[in-house]
Amino acid sequence: MVVLSRHGTFFRRSSSSGTRKQCAKLALIIIFLLFVLTATRAVKRTATLLLTIFEESSVPSHSSRRLSARYSRDSSGGGAGTKSTTTTNNTNNRREHHDGSSGLRIAVCVTGQIGRLELGSKAQNLLKSLDRQADFVDLYVSLEEGAVHYNNVPKFKSVCGTDIETMRDAFRPWLRMTREQSDDDSFPINTNLPIYQQKWWNFTRDIIDHRTKNNIRQFRHSRWCAQAMQEREIRLGFHYHGFVRIRDNSIVLKPFRFPTALLRSTLPMVAVRKCMSWGGYNDKTIIGNRLAFDAALRGSSEGYYLSPMVQRNHSLRNPEQLTKAVLDEAGVQAILDNEMLPFVDSRCGGRGGTPCLSQQWKDCHVSRPWYWRIRVCNNTEMARKTMCPPRCSNKVGVV
Repeated sequence: MVVLSRHGTFFRRSSSSGTRKQCAKLALIIIFLLFVLTATRAVKRTATLLLTIFEESSVPSHSSRRLSARYSRDSSGGGAGTKSTTTTNNTNNRREHHDGSSGLRIAVCVTGQIGRLELGSKAQNLLKSLDRQADFVDLYVSLEEGAVHYNNVPKFKSVCGTDIETMRDAFRPWLRMTREQSDDDSFPINTNLPIYQQKWWNFTRDIIDHRTKNNIRQFRHSRWCAQAMQEREIRLGFHYHGFVRIRDNSIVLKPFRFPTALLRSTLPMVAVRKCMSWGGYNDKTIIGNRLAFDAALRGSSEGYYLSPMVQRNHSLRNPEQLTKAVLDEAGVQAILDNEMLPFVDSRCGGRGGTPCLSQQWKDCHVSRPWYWRIRVCNNTEMARKTMCPPRCSNKVGVV
């Protein structure tokens, strides 16, 4: 029985009003919680973005750029005494990683020894020139400290006078990571390649092993570059379109442009110099598209020890033949062209360590005009043991 009275009606109205107030409070609480949750996510996204931007770029002042170093035993065979330094620089790379830009990205790798490193032509004719063509140019440098090593010992053993800090200053706008490796030659010799580096009949086992270990040094540097490049790709979520690998003493005689033929190819493709190939491919310089990346930079190191095809090829004599073998195994096409790659070996000459250009019988030159001022080494500045053999002028440019 329902009692209709003012008191009862008043009671029911009061109860309904209280329910509405409770619902309103609950709705406000839900709205507040949703706001807090949304704000928290936004803050996290903003913090992540700012952290990445801070990591990838710094203020223009050289004095305020951060260098963070880690010492590690890395998988590239560096072992104890290897120092990898990640360098952040004054670049516009924040655009690269946060707006989905599809700009051209080129990775450059410089390998060798700090004592033989030439800086000027690389900065002017390689890196600055690539800057005008590509949207993003990232440099990786893997160098050995300590004594300078040569397969063919030159008369003048003077070094170029470069040190790590000078190198960083010269390459700072492009430098992404450096690796300074101690002077270590504890590499096992692959006995499956019985005539590797047995260049002359009078070579002793010590000479052969010394030359082979110098080759493995170069293989290791290239492999580290590949690892460092791929780590950056994975960490920042992009892929390079092409790569350049040159040696410490390479002189860049003309402004370099990355060949569009490599970029447009849907197949793995590289370009090497058309000379001093010794039955394979000239291994002093190599450029290629992303599809050829692993074979070109990892191939010699991993192929020397791991490739079944290489292990069965007992006739391999030198790094040029090894380079061709691993590229062929990976199905990489090669363009042989000197003008496409204006890089020529140099020597630290007898005039205070100033670089001079290797003579043409030692490394083929490119056509003039040259856009880097350098003299050609004289006979006494070239290696004694590799002076021009009979009729060598007829062999220049022959593959």
